[in-house]
Amino acid sequence: MPSVEIKRTQQDISSLKKQLSELRGLFKGKERKSLEGKIELLEDLEKRLHRSMEQIVKREGYPNVQSFQKVYNKAEELIIEYNEELRAWKNQTDQKKENPLEQPKKASVLEKLHRYQHEGRQQPKRSVKKKSMDRGR
Repeated sequence: MPSVEIKRTQQDISSLKKQLSELRGLFKGKERKSLEGKIELLEDLEKRLHRSMEQIVKREGYPNVQSFQKVYNKAEELIIEYNEELRAWKNQTDQKKENPLEQPKKASVLEKLHRYQHEGRQQPKRSVKKKSMDRGR
């Protein structure tokens, strides 16, 4: 997944920059050049991963990565909530209480996920600036 690779690459860049800042000495030019080259390669990789991620979400119908991330976060929260409700329902039925809770509705969760997905794929509305009539005078 590109987001995991981006995070790992950012951590590697940070680590190499720290090593570079700690590199002291008159005869460390070769090591310094090596670290700078590695940092440059990783920064280039990070840019390519960002472009790749942008292309993936656009291909799936989202206007940008941020709108996809919003949908993903909302869906993740919904799934966590559903799993907690399911766990509570299972615990209650295992204990065979008199008034068992209703089983969480899977269909409503799927409907919400589809709605989140549809909302996330909508193009953001852009505000239109009105031109002043007094400008031409």
